[in-house]
Amino acid sequence: MELLSVNKSYFELQRLHYRPETLRFLQGITSLHIVDSVSTASPQVPKDLQEHIPYLCNIPEVTIEKGKAKPSQPLKIGVLLSGGQAPGGHNVVIGLFEGLRAFNPKTKLFGFIQGPLGLTRGLYKDLDISVIYDYYNVGGFDMLSSSKEKIKTKEQKSTILTTVKKLKLDGLLIIGGNDSNTDTAMLAEYFLKNNCHIPIIGVPKTIDGDLKNFWIETPLGFHTSCRIYSEMIGNLEKDALSIKKYHHFVRLMGQKASYTTLECGLQTLPNITLISEHLAMRKISLQKLSEHLAMGLVNRYRSGKNYSTILIPEGLLEHIFDTKKLINELNVLLLDNTLNFDNVNKQLSPESLKTFSALPTEIAQQLLIARDSYGNVRVSKIATEELLAALIKKEIQKIEPKMEFQSVNHFFGYESRAGFPSNFDANYGLALGIVSALFLVRQRTGYMVTINNLALPYSEWSGGATPLYKMMQLEQRLGEEIPVIKTDSVNPNAPEVQYLLNQSDTCLMKDMYSFPGPLQYFGEERLIDQRPLTLLWGNKT
Repeated sequence: MELLSVNKSYFELQRLHYRPETLRFLQGITSLHIVDSVSTASPQVPKDLQEHIPYLCNIPEVTIEKGKAKPSQPLKIGVLLSGGQAPGGHNVVIGLFEGLRAFNPKTKLFGFIQGPLGLTRGLYKDLDISVIYDYYNVGGFDMLSSSKEKIKTKEQKSTILTTVKKLKLDGLLIIGGNDSNTDTAMLAEYFLKNNCHIPIIGVPKTIDGDLKNFWIETPLGFHTSCRIYSEMIGNLEKDALSIKKYHHFVRLMGQKASYTTLECGLQTLPNITLISEHLAMRKISLQKLSEHLAMGLVNRYRSGKNYSTILIPEGLLEHIFDTKKLINELNVLLLDNTLNFDNVNKQLSPESLKTFSALPTEIAQQLLIARDSYGNVRVSKIATEELLAALIKKEIQKIEPKMEFQSVNHFFGYESRAGFPSNFDANYGLALGIVSALFLVRQRTGYMVTINNLALPYSEWSGGATPLYKMMQLEQRLGEEIPVIKTDSVNPNAPEVQYLLNQSDTCLMKDMYSFPGPLQYFGEERLIDQRPLTLLWGNKT
């Protein structure tokens, strides 16, 4: 048997040796040039958005064209990992390193420690082969660590500008989700406003799947994350079939969008898959939803199946119309720090008070305590699976008192975000990093780097980038309108959603469970090079 490294498993050693096919993006990279293009189909920039980010709104669309080879001078480039971990993030850094080295082996890469926090404090380390190759195809963000520090204030931006100038950086790459890349955009705007033309660009990563639009087919890390969850859901389905007495309530990541629940639902075909956006369209109340689900489980019980598996998106309460109204009212009231459990009843509208009073005390208290960085109710901290299980049990007792209802509650969150990236995400991350190197060397700022044709074989993928402003809109944050990258949501009329809805009665009454098993990294191509099912469905239309 091969002698193992002191702290590395045999599996990890094998992954360190894997080389993604997208290394081909390095071929002829010095001959690639970025050319401005004017798209006749481009809509006019909204005037109010242009007033907030005038410099970004002047950034042109571009194409990548082949020409004469043009290496670069030795450069200094900075990179940081921002926000929550997403599988494949390390490969972006490695791809960036390889791309920069292809242009000039003397170019230096600096990694900012703890993401935006390190950027504001000037904390960094040199990245070379001895450091980065230890993270090839490995999950987590521990090469540099990360933080959810927001770059909001002029003071922060001024400090970052000083740091960048002090280090004499020639470019900066931010690897992040919606909020982090909003910071990318606003930082690029600030630099341009202050006559600093050091390029700042972004890469789309998030396990929630909601950084998705016309230009981004799916974000980095989403595939790995959903496959890890789907394996665990499949295990619970097998558990339910085996013991035949438990109802598994599984809450999944996705506060704003139900992409994770949708993907896992397609992968595993549980008895019930709740899609927040579909329920919002139906304008169903929490009480009616509880009654409907209870009746479905009673019907299963009457057919001899007192067990089930139910998938719940963590943002469910923000989409059901009565709890959404309650949360919106609380978001306003919570701006006054005097709001508490004792006085909230006097300040809510009659409709919201009725909704609030119907909640279990523990859940009601969570709504008042859990807040995000903007002061809003932090829905991701609400135990929605416990709430639904309690409400459904109450309804079942009314309909079928003899039915013994045993719920087991689960929240699948952090379990997936530092997993070993799938071959898909390993290839995707590397490609994003290499294309980022091209844009930084060619001194282009204010872009989101993208990879296209992701549903096709790796050999048919192509790289590009889109001006960040095209993905932005104005939203209310802390009482003022600010530009943010739009969070995508599931389209209730999308074919993959309709497929699940058409299967819902069959899935409820029969056991149609699918067991994806663990992610595969070695073996047949159809096992090791899978794609997100939502991506494949999207490419059917």
